[in-house]
Amino acid sequence: MMKRINVLLVMFVCVIMVFIIGQPKNVVASNTDIPYQTYSIGLYGELVNTAVAYEGTFILNAGFMSPQDIYIDKEDIVYIADSGNGRIYIYNPVTGEERVIGNGILQNPTGVFVDKQKDIYVADAKLNKVFWFNQDGELIKEYNRPTETFFGETATYQPRKVVVNDNKDVYIISEGGNNGIILLNKDGEFLGYYGTNKVNLSFGLYLRRMFMSKEQRQSLASLIPKPSHNLAIDNKGIIYTITTSKKEEQLVDPLKKLNIEGNNILSGNYIFSKSYQDVFIDDKGLIYVVCDDAEAPAIISVLDKSGFLIFAFGTKRSGSLKIGQFESPSGIAVDSNGDIWVLDKAGNNVQVFTKTEFANLVLTAIDYHDKSQYDKSSVLFKEVIKQNAMFALAHSSLGKAYEREGNWEKSLESYRIANDKFGYSNVYWEVRDNWIADNLLITLVIIGIVWLALYFLNKYKHSIKGYDVIHAKIENIKNTQTYHEIMLMPRVLRNPNDVVYEIKFRQSVRIRTAIVLYVIFVFFNIITSHFILGYLFRSLTQEIVLSYEIMKILLPLLLIGISNHLINSLQSGEGFYRDIFIGVIYACAPIFIFKLPLDIISNVLTYNEAFIMNLGYLIMYGWTGINLILMIKEINNYKPGQLILNLLLTAFTMLIIIIIYLVLNVLATQAWSFFEGLFKEVFLQ
Repeated sequence: MMKRINVLLVMFVCVIMVFIIGQPKNVVASNTDIPYQTYSIGLYGELVNTAVAYEGTFILNAGFMSPQDIYIDKEDIVYIADSGNGRIYIYNPVTGEERVIGNGILQNPTGVFVDKQKDIYVADAKLNKVFWFNQDGELIKEYNRPTETFFGETATYQPRKVVVNDNKDVYIISEGGNNGIILLNKDGEFLGYYGTNKVNLSFGLYLRRMFMSKEQRQSLASLIPKPSHNLAIDNKGIIYTITTSKKEEQLVDPLKKLNIEGNNILSGNYIFSKSYQDVFIDDKGLIYVVCDDAEAPAIISVLDKSGFLIFAFGTKRSGSLKIGQFESPSGIAVDSNGDIWVLDKAGNNVQVFTKTEFANLVLTAIDYHDKSQYDKSSVLFKEVIKQNAMFALAHSSLGKAYEREGNWEKSLESYRIANDKFGYSNVYWEVRDNWIADNLLITLVIIGIVWLALYFLNKYKHSIKGYDVIHAKIENIKNTQTYHEIMLMPRVLRNPNDVVYEIKFRQSVRIRTAIVLYVIFVFFNIITSHFILGYLFRSLTQEIVLSYEIMKILLPLLLIGISNHLINSLQSGEGFYRDIFIGVIYACAPIFIFKLPLDIISNVLTYNEAFIMNLGYLIMYGWTGINLILMIKEINNYKPGQLILNLLLTAFTMLIIIIIYLVLNVLATQAWSFFEGLFKEVFLQ
């Protein structure tokens, strides 16, 4: 009979585990007939369509051949590294004047920069040098490979991009420069490396690396930092870098704003692409990036100072003659009017885009906001919201303006709409502080009255009419098996060994009770996490996909139980699957008991007290893990050495099951695609 129960239970949980879970995907619909869409960040961090922000005005084509870089100086003079022609092309858009420098000197210029003194710096990929010209094109200096010992004998020096700060210190990106940006002083002396990328292998890629060949590890999962691809410098001397990588390669922040220590300080939400090509910073600190990625929703992105996406537009399409569609974008620059110039190395041209009235409205509002002119910015942001209610940046900035005015209610409302939790936390702290100051005394009085009421109610409870009848019914309930099964939960906290005895030897817990507890546990977590947990600590979701939420909670518990049972069978453990199945859910007693109070308390906390929630959850889940280990040990009567081996093998078995599921999922997807294509080919052609 016991074996039959075990078989049925295993079959039950296996059926549940074969469900294929699909997470929701955001779909952005087209709402315009122009050759590209314009996007911004929506209220839940998703991309949403917005009004056209930039319109193409003209295309510059001056016989370029594979141009690699573009720069616009403070006087709006355009400089283009025309790589194939071995020259720097200079264009004045006001007068139409054209000229070139570097003929006979440059062979393959790939990077160009102009400093405040209008000196021109060029990185040449073929000569592996950086050249310093004056405005007339006269060569002032060449920067060759540094001779200092600490540069490194094996370090590469193949300059591809260059920028210069106000002290004329030269920042050079070298192809294959894993050590970071090369920093030279005005005289060419090596000062050190800066902004080295960190190695950050994902867990999945780390596992795959174990089965890769040496060549695959070097190409897809190298432990050597990736070199930066391009860089820019703003008016304050802050360096920005972009890093490209293949789809399968390690995850690296594609866009960085580096502090003095070389660490990234960008925190905004922008389109993540592993094919960023260039970055430019305008006089107001706005960030402009361009990527060469056909799968990206947009090619050109405009970001605020913190890296939050304002606008994104443009597409990649080979052979297209429409403005806003690119073959292979390679550079981006912005003039003093805010017009965006995008270089296309395959199209051999430059496309220029001008701000629309909507973009000018948004950027002007942001500029007022950055200058702390909140009264002016709030008026403009209200107009932006009228035109696009999903524009999260406008709601967030409006919340900041209300915060400055001391209008806490409207500030909280705007921050809540924008889902700007950091802004919401700051304002909520002020509101809570004011409430405590105004209501502390009356709150203490109410607590005292309630305590006295409960005290006298308990003291004179037998004189209350009907109390004895109610008490008798409660005692009858306490004598039921269901009540005994439920009360084993708090006993787990005090003495888990006693509960194991009840489960294993006395079999005091029925299978159906355990199944009900599993169901309650799943929905209890869903309800508390999405409806009771405080707004600041709740995940941002537009909608709840019930099947996904159920499996996200249920599958780990079932996976632990099945994997452990399989290993127990090999180790001749004493426990049946029935015992493990019940023991796992009872090990979760700390979550049953403490999660609800913690989630209720979170509603009065801000990010300043986030450590309370973090510590509470750490204790709760840590306690659950300890209970689970004790359950496994006592149910199977393992010694410490056997237990450690069992836990390691259980974790390995869980990993194998997950890998098998992923492989089967990929195979099933490929099979479906094959038969779908075959069906279309046969019946729809």
